[in-house]
Amino acid sequence: MVNNASHLTNLDWQLTGDRLSQALDIPQVQLINDFAAVGYGIPGLSAVDLVTLQAGEADPAAPIAVIGAGTGLGQCFVIPISGLDRSCPVVFATEGGHSDFAPRTALEFRLLEYIQRQRSLTHVSAERIVSGQGILSFYQFLRDEQFLRDEQLSRDEQLSRDEQPFPDPLPLPEDPAVAAAVRAWEAADDREGLADPGAVIAQAADTNELCRAALDRFIEAYGAEASNLALKLLSYGGVYLAGGIAAKNVDRIKAGKFMQAFLDKGRMEPLLRRMPVQIIVNQQVGLIGAALYAASLL
Repeated sequence: MVNNASHLTNLDWQLTGDRLSQALDIPQVQLINDFAAVGYGIPGLSAVDLVTLQAGEADPAAPIAVIGAGTGLGQCFVIPISGLDRSCPVVFATEGGHSDFAPRTALEFRLLEYIQRQRSLTHVSAERIVSGQGILSFYQFLRDEQFLRDEQLSRDEQLSRDEQPFPDPLPLPEDPAVAAAVRAWEAADDREGLADPGAVIAQAADTNELCRAALDRFIEAYGAEASNLALKLLSYGGVYLAGGIAAKNVDRIKAGKFMQAFLDKGRMEPLLRRMPVQIIVNQQVGLIGAALYAASLL
């Protein structure tokens, strides 16, 4: 978004506010980033629109961090300006979801190497891990690593248990319906009309151990990336989780793995404990933000 003009990434469209203003006979059209609209919508939310993960001690003069995993990974930050109406703060869009994924555990390092090999990549962004495609990546990795580990164990049966290169494999059978959805996605050239495998995996997490393991690892990575953003901004004004994944998996995110990973920043943990952390469950927050921003232009 530059000078009120945008060339859409996934469509061959070029939009300008001036041309839209003329075509629609509207005095003023201002284009804003879709995730910036989420940031503008935060002042329009009420308590019923939010689920609190950590109460913290909100500082109304401090920055607010907004992060949202869905199809991709959106990030923006909100800056309150002293002396101005807080109902329309200053919002800055970012491309933070395309920064490098930072693995924290041995499993995540192996995941990083798996994605690099599987997709012939050198740069693996946070968005590839913390998004719907990230849930799928965790599932594929855990599924495939288990098969490789079983194969390795069968070749090294002569080794004693203590000498085996991997621990005993956990029994993580695939759910047949999930396996079919994932393999259909993997095999397809045109994925239009196919079920979103990330959503299928998340929906099966209550009944299938492999799906649950994939979703739990995803939630941990989400918490870690949220605190990365929070530390960069010192967002004592709050950290808000937007996007469909958090809103549709509130109970699992509240179970503790998200906040455990969020706070796992060593000496920085006391700072992070001061920050309110909330899930936005109102999926109209972007429209609310667009309306509030439009009203501020009048």
